[in-house]
Amino acid sequence: MSTQRFIVENHGPNISTVQKLFEQSAAFCLRNRIGQLSLVTPDLDTFPDTVIAEYLGRTVTRGLCRGRPVTLVKGLDLRLLAPEQLLKDGDNGLVLAAFLSLEALGNIDNSPLLTALAFLPWAQTDGQRWMGVWSPAVWGESLNRPRCA
Repeated sequence: MSTQRFIVENHGPNISTVQKLFEQSAAFCLRNRIGQLSLVTPDLDTFPDTVIAEYLGRTVTRGLCRGRPVTLVKGLDLRLLAPEQLLKDGDNGLVLAAFLSLEALGNIDNSPLLTALAFLPWAQTDGQRWMGVWSPAVWGESLNRPRCA
């Protein structure tokens, strides 16, 4: 089975793109009977200070930082992982790669255990490069649409 790839185009800390990532991810998982979201961020120690933690709220963030899965909606759990923790058990559900470097993302992207991946880049250029390689489906508005003069 081929890996399904998605992107929410982004530049910097933007709570509306974080919201779009979680809304689309939850809908995708529920439609496809996937029970787990694996949120992968570059640094677990600073996660509570991120725009993602702000969106998720204090209670959810506290549970994730303690290493516990948190139920987002009935039938869908979220867990927080560092890139090196991912893909060890082969059951990662939909992987949410948030603000990862392209190098770290490449290590995940090349795994034969990966079934679905959604990328939320920090820099627009990282998103554009990744889109050029994988041609993922875009969730939300594209930042690359031509503008009318």
